[in-house]
Amino acid sequence: MVVLGGALATMTLVMRADERTSVVRVIKQVGAGQPFGPDALQEARVADDGAAYWPWPEREKVAAAVATVTVLPGTLLTWPMITGGDGGAVAGRAVRVGLALKPGQAPYDLQRGERVQLIHVPGRRQASDVPVLVAEEAIVDGVSYTSGSADVASPGHAAL
Repeated sequence: MVVLGGALATMTLVMRADERTSVVRVIKQVGAGQPFGPDALQEARVADDGAAYWPWPEREKVAAAVATVTVLPGTLLTWPMITGGDGGAVAGRAVRVGLALKPGQAPYDLQRGERVQLIHVPGRRQASDVPVLVAEEAIVDGVSYTSGSADVASPGHAAL
């Protein structure tokens, strides 16, 4: 009887191992606060292990949403990685972000309370060389200096 029960359990596990579900995979990098768009998404078939991945049938909702974190190509999307474009945790709300800037990337006299735009400028080796506006207006919360240029700027209340 025990052997029959063990064989039945093994057969059930083998049959379920072949069950797959369609989930959303990101195929190009999407920065935090940026919309995904339909061209950044691809269907992936994975074993249904109960993980909280975004189901492929909901890809239109994902395409209209924004990333709460930077999402790299090949990532399977989970629920906390996105927020709706309708005033969620990132879109249209004040958030606090920290920036590590290289010398020369910020004015030498950047001060707390100043309003700035945050623009991501890709490096020379990036496929896309188009700058992306991250925040139209951010209020500088604090700055530390090294060798006369801003080393770390902490914009507070950046409307993303």
